[in-house]
Amino acid sequence: MGVRPVPRVPRPSLMVAGGVAIAALVVIVVAFRLADINSYKPQLEAAGSRLLGLDVTVRGRIGIDLLPSPHLTLNDVHLSSRGSELCSSERARLWIDWLPLLRGETRIDGVALAQPRFSIARARDGAYNVSGLTHAAELIRDHDLPSLSMADGSLLFTDAGSGTTFELRDFDLSMKHLRLHGGGLPDRWRNPSFTARFDCREARSGKVVVSGLELAAVGRDAELTLDPITLHVFGGDGSGSVRANLSDSIPVVAVRGSLRQFRIEEFFATFLPKKTAEGAMDLTASLAMRGRTTSQWIRTASGEVTVHGRSITLDGGDLDKTIQRFDSSQSFNLVDLGALFLAGPFGPAVTKGVDFGRALEGTSGGSRIGLLVSRWRVGRGVAQAQDVAMATNANRIAMQGGLDFASRQFSDVTFAVVDANGCARVQQRVRGPFAKPVIDKPEALVALVHPVLHLLGTLRGILPAKPCVPFYTGSVPPPEAK
Repeated sequence: MGVRPVPRVPRPSLMVAGGVAIAALVVIVVAFRLADINSYKPQLEAAGSRLLGLDVTVRGRIGIDLLPSPHLTLNDVHLSSRGSELCSSERARLWIDWLPLLRGETRIDGVALAQPRFSIARARDGAYNVSGLTHAAELIRDHDLPSLSMADGSLLFTDAGSGTTFELRDFDLSMKHLRLHGGGLPDRWRNPSFTARFDCREARSGKVVVSGLELAAVGRDAELTLDPITLHVFGGDGSGSVRANLSDSIPVVAVRGSLRQFRIEEFFATFLPKKTAEGAMDLTASLAMRGRTTSQWIRTASGEVTVHGRSITLDGGDLDKTIQRFDSSQSFNLVDLGALFLAGPFGPAVTKGVDFGRALEGTSGGSRIGLLVSRWRVGRGVAQAQDVAMATNANRIAMQGGLDFASRQFSDVTFAVVDANGCARVQQRVRGPFAKPVIDKPEALVALVHPVLHLLGTLRGILPAKPCVPFYTGSVPPPEAK
């Protein structure tokens, strides 16, 4: 017995069926228009609230249109949870797949928000006001949200516990094919799929202002990639990338970046009350970390960070004169100066217990740093000095030791004025917490008083030089003799 062939549906029949579907859709739209959809606003708000698990309010008019494809337009929309507004938008357009509606299903094919305003808050007990969004996220099950866009948006995050704020102003977002793959909701967020483009005119946290932030993002196979990232901060141009592996319950993050020709005076202005120095510097960083919180990232961080600068001007005093007049009876503090300049990118963390102004007090004028290098190896939250030194017109100052950010303490740190051979002429140790360090008295290995130095220079050809173990052997050369 032969297999009976499946009858082929005539093409005209398919055309008729398609025409009937389109006609039915037109009838539905016309019916809504004739009935004035705005008279159903309370019912639509209630349906939206049930669907999202949030309080939905539409203060403006609602429209329904066919072109360029069927969609709803909601004007002046507000989403709130427990009396706290999470989001508002001047206009929200929702593209809806109409055929699933016939089966009692709601499937959104696209969302476009004009001037959205997001407000995220963290209470003192650590709870966030966006917990209600978990229900809304369940709508993105194992199918795509083909399109999500936001234009001229803003976001404000406030942390009641720390008193900090973070703000995004005037941003645009374009996201395609967002999918949260199966499993429970937490598992879905660990394996997102999407492509996105984000542009933000200004991001602000405290005194730090970032402008011209642009990035491309891809989520695929439990990996989130932000590459490239470009921005402008402290007067310099930055670029870099972030890669996060989300396959485990604890994310692994790798960060690479550089900031070229940023202004040191703008950087210092974020944590010092008055202008201290002026000049341009370069920063490069490559770090890997593991965790979900800032403290976990700090404890697990590993990699390298380097700052490099030339022709930097110090305000408030002459460093070379301060060093030249040193003797054992005088107050002399290398730590105040070293922690500020030699700690490089870690300056804001380690200078709370030091006083830069004290390092140069008693002298007038200014100082010039011809070259500054601050290179660090980071491991398990400890930054270890690899090549950390700077050269003024007449002196070199170097640093050894580590900065333990996990415990927020100095780890066997010593600052020293070194001679042409890298030997320490005077050195000073610092220990204890960043906020309240214990600074030892300076140890004079060779007197720095000018007449003594002159006498030593005269006798250098008569008496054999005393060997030393160099304190510094890095890339900053000694100043040229004058």
